[in-house]
Amino acid sequence: MNSTTKIFSLAGAAIGLACPAVLAAEPVGRDEVRAIVAEMLADAETRSSLLDGGGNAGYDKGFFMASADGNYKLVVSGYAQIRYTANFRDNANIAGPGDDFNNGFTNRDTKIRFSGNVVNPDLTFAVQGVFGRGDGPNNSASAVSGDGSFALDDAFINYNVGNGWSVRAGQYKSFFLKEDNNSDVYTLAANRGMVHAAFSQSRSQGVGARYKADNWWVGADVSDGFRALNTDFTSSKEADFAITGRFEYRFAGTDDQLKDYTSMPGDALGANLGASFHFQLANNDSSVFNADQNYLSWTVDSQIEGGGFTLFLAVVGGHTFFNSGSGVNDRHDFGLVAQGGWRFAANDEIFLKYDGILLDTDRGLSPDAYNFLTFGYNHYFAGHAAKLTIDCIMSLNRTAGIRTSAGRIVPNGQNYNSGSGVLQNTGVGLLGTSKGLEAAVRVQFQLMF
Repeated sequence: MNSTTKIFSLAGAAIGLACPAVLAAEPVGRDEVRAIVAEMLADAETRSSLLDGGGNAGYDKGFFMASADGNYKLVVSGYAQIRYTANFRDNANIAGPGDDFNNGFTNRDTKIRFSGNVVNPDLTFAVQGVFGRGDGPNNSASAVSGDGSFALDDAFINYNVGNGWSVRAGQYKSFFLKEDNNSDVYTLAANRGMVHAAFSQSRSQGVGARYKADNWWVGADVSDGFRALNTDFTSSKEADFAITGRFEYRFAGTDDQLKDYTSMPGDALGANLGASFHFQLANNDSSVFNADQNYLSWTVDSQIEGGGFTLFLAVVGGHTFFNSGSGVNDRHDFGLVAQGGWRFAANDEIFLKYDGILLDTDRGLSPDAYNFLTFGYNHYFAGHAAKLTIDCIMSLNRTAGIRTSAGRIVPNGQNYNSGSGVLQNTGVGLLGTSKGLEAAVRVQFQLMF
């Protein structure tokens, strides 16, 4: 320990001894003073050694603290999305709550995440929570209320076994929609879109494994089924059995490059192709369900970006099979996403997105096809860490039908007739119309920390 440290330690000892001596008005022996000073110097030496050992802290995509050997690390991160929405509908054709004009501010997403590793860098964890913001009935991110209460999103552990293999367990998003597995801080528009709202897997509780090679990976999960977050094993929302699998092949670029949907002018080409499937067996408790419903879903998607341009395409199908013998017909529904963007300057970007949903005619809805168009502008102050999005989403036909239970695509608690449909979904800004167009203008600022 250097002389400066010793001087400050002795000064601290003198002050610490003087105060109680004065207050107590009792003499302190010389040997007692020497013993206390020696103890404090030893403690200071120990603390100095710990600092010299290389433990570190700082910021790297989150605030972190780590041991010198890297075996223990904690990262604290999160983000906030502050949004203004203005919704326009024909006053004579409103479906659902509100007026012909609804507007206001929303803390769209406020999330905190704790992640890192323990024991060694191969044993990692993540715990993420979200503050309630009061979305519509099909809020796919988290089933929380709008009173600002805190609810669990993710809670899982992951272990890198070696030779490309890893396993995970807990609550997380299964290997299904690429739009879901790419974080919502990386979207082009203010929100993922209507096909995602209709077919999203949300989060499940389960176990999974993944194998990753240089330019491709394959993974699978066994879980409680789609949209079964924060449930007990006795919950009616859980399937009896569910399995999800995904394969991705990267033709060019890097995995990090393809985690978002934007590229800088001059960036190299990145491209991949992915495919997923999901199947779940319904909970067959007849006291809870009026029909057993097995559910099969699949998707194929492709992403290309580079040189300031980006393109994303996805097709998804959802098939509900009824086993009750009640004469209810099966359902076969489909979705299409086509999205493109041009980053015409280093920090400025325009984009256009189409979402199409085609529902089975046996649902008895008119229309059975729904079309949505989203267009807008992004300004990147500091990449995705500080981003402004101004966009408009429009429904090109009436949407009252997908407000009803007949418009529900992914079974809710394996019960086709339970709950409402895709709308109202204040996350996308659309509320529903009985006739004519509807539009929502969204202005959103995103800050990541």
